[in-house]
Amino acid sequence: MVLSCFSCIPSPNKEETEERESQAQTSYPEASSQSYGESTFNSQFNVPVSPASTIAAVSARASPSDTGFSTPSDERRPLWNCGVRLAFMVDLLDELDQGFFRSRPAFTTEDLVKQYILPRVAGRKCRYVELVPPRLAGKATTYVSHRWKGSFRELVERLKAHYMYERDKEAAGSICLWIDVFSVNQTACEEATRDRRATRQVIAHTQYTVFSMDREGEALRRLWCQYELWLTLERNGGQGRDTLHVMSHGLGLQAILDDTITVDVEHAQASHPSDQKRIMAEVTRSLGAVDTTEGSASNRRSLAIMRFNETVKDLLIHSLTQKERSAASSGSMGSRKGGGQGGMLENKQGSGASTPAQRDGLPGEAARKRRLSSQRNPEAHAL
Repeated sequence: MVLSCFSCIPSPNKEETEERESQAQTSYPEASSQSYGESTFNSQFNVPVSPASTIAAVSARASPSDTGFSTPSDERRPLWNCGVRLAFMVDLLDELDQGFFRSRPAFTTEDLVKQYILPRVAGRKCRYVELVPPRLAGKATTYVSHRWKGSFRELVERLKAHYMYERDKEAAGSICLWIDVFSVNQTACEEATRDRRATRQVIAHTQYTVFSMDREGEALRRLWCQYELWLTLERNGGQGRDTLHVMSHGLGLQAILDDTITVDVEHAQASHPSDQKRIMAEVTRSLGAVDTTEGSASNRRSLAIMRFNETVKDLLIHSLTQKERSAASSGSMGSRKGGGQGGMLENKQGSGASTPAQRDGLPGEAARKRRLSSQRNPEAHAL
């Protein structure tokens, strides 16, 4: 007897659903969204291949004591160790398409949190990653920044393209990503509050940030996304400049240079006023220092806002500049190998890098100096 994909997880009644949707309003407002589907995972993880056996793996973790996260809340594994693998996300999307969101292919990340994740974690007050088999979770190497009202499908497809998933499913599928909807407790509890305030620590403990900039540029109008970009630069003692990867898809460098899309932290959108107050206070403390002791609080705030906007914009310009140059260079080399997209991928894959993140062509200090030099004398550095 084969079980249906969702038969082992009880459906909440109307009252429970309303209560959990209310709880969702107190959780993280803008980032990403996913959950654990009862799907067939890649063989390299040695995960059961039938939907029924995969459901059994989830059911075995129905009790927090059986999840591998059995210690008290304040002694649980660090939040940055609560990543999920890309293969997990890909298979989850496939499973949702066949079942839960079959009639709604355009569902958003927020839809996924409220309608799929919360009903499965609300009773346990746990992070969703605690329901994921340990082999599909682990210490995250990459922090994913995006907005909740964006398409979950687009997010997964962009990550697949970014890590060349179809080219090397085994390597790309093993990439461990930190995405708040899985990693953060989304229920109304003390742990959720602590998780929300640990963003700086999580970014500091990951190696890279991948920012999904949607075609409309809405992600850059979200306070949390701007904040995450700023914290990326603060990574490695303020040396995080080369650790940002932008998945621009429709909006590139020119949109930033022309101010088609602007960085404006003072007017950025936040779902919760408390988040805006806390983040702006942190930005003011960090960037609002003045040379004299007579600087007023309003002056410090204005100075901090100006510095923040310029810093994040410069970071985006740097990342997008390197991305466009890398694409142009790879395309040129690819054409000599036989042309087209295939040549570009072949060149990236054959670059000698040992991980998918490294194969993205992370720019180094020499590349940064070259960019600054090219801005002063662009003709001398034309590709």
